[in-house]
Amino acid sequence: MATRIAPRVMHLCAAPSYLERHGSPDSLTSLGSHQCLTGTSDHWLFDDNGQDWLFRPRGRWRCNSGFSVLDAALRGFGLCQLPDYYVRDPVAEGRLVSLLDRHRPPNTAVWAVYPQKRHVPAKVHAAIRHLKDGLARRQEYR
Repeated sequence: MATRIAPRVMHLCAAPSYLERHGSPDSLTSLGSHQCLTGTSDHWLFDDNGQDWLFRPRGRWRCNSGFSVLDAALRGFGLCQLPDYYVRDPVAEGRLVSLLDRHRPPNTAVWAVYPQKRHVPAKVHAAIRHLKDGLARRQEYR
């Protein structure tokens, strides 16, 4: 079972130092010529005129920690695609630049995933309600 907890916005970003050395991607097809910092997903999703566009990022760096991907991007190691809650402050401070904003993928979300059972335990319902209520109070999830 899956329950949508909150919306999220994905951002393609890079540090100004990376962009000075390698230039900024000017289209989805130009992403292949850049070093990409990948996390747990083997693809990045974009919107191309209302259609999903999948990109399989290539690079010499991969990690299963969003904070580590963020740190590598801030150090100028390559492009990253991360949710707004990782990159909002660095973008606002100018430490990262948001790229190809018109291609941000729609309909991404934070999900609670749990085994399907006939009777879901009350503690699972309570945890989901707590997450939804807590995130709904945060500006970035409205």
